[in-house]
Amino acid sequence: TGFETCARVVNGSNVSIELNGGTVEGSIYGGGEFAQFEDSTHVTITGGVVRGNVYGGGKEGLVTGKTNVTIKSGEITGSVYGGALGKIGVKGTLVNSGSTVNMSGGWIRGNLYGGSEVSDDGRQAEVDKNQSGLVFVNLTGGTVSGKVFGGGYKGRVYGSTHLHIGKEALAKCNHYKTH
Repeated sequence: TGFETCARVVNGSNVSIELNGGTVEGSIYGGGEFAQFEDSTHVTITGGVVRGNVYGGGKEGLVTGKTNVTIKSGEITGSVYGGALGKIGVKGTLVNSGSTVNMSGGWIRGNLYGGSEVSDDGRQAEVDKNQSGLVFVNLTGGTVSGKVFGGGYKGRVYGSTHLHIGKEALAKCNHYKTH
């Protein structure tokens, strides 16, 4: 097994992952496989091919900060999730402070989701205090062969989602104007 020696919590500065060429035969995760990450994550695709999915968050590890995915070029044969993967049958939040997906180029053959795949995004307590973490999808270029969703696949979003499609969409969003 060997997991007993792995880190359970990672503290420190933001994580940044950039793919600018080559081929990744699996998925890319901005967060940890099981370990909790105490900051924000950034995944940037500027070229290359991902033969799986792209996640701003972790596989089953909590990200307490924000998750960010930026796609400028390249090809993803699976789907893109601004949040985390999660585990079927296990309830819980794996991204506490919101997710953002910015796509200005490239090709996603699957779907584009602002939130997580099978885990929740945000915290109910923050919604109750009217300080909810937000999920943003900013699609200004590129191609998505599947569908585009503001939220996640099978998880709950505690807070609001903003879906902006087109180069002028951000300027028309009242949230962006006031924040």
